[in-house]
Amino acid sequence: MLRRIIASLFFVVFVAGVAGCSDTWHGAKQDTGDNLRTTGNAISK
Repeated sequence: MLRRIIASLFFVVFVAGVAGCSDTWHGAKQDTGDNLRTTGNAISK
């Protein structure tokens, strides 16, 4: 019983962590692309 509860908690924490890391990675990628585009526009001017 205790082993099942611990395994369930571990699974929930793991899934939440993976989802959070995925969102962070996509946000960082988008921010980097925006920054590169802005820098390229500034250099062109």
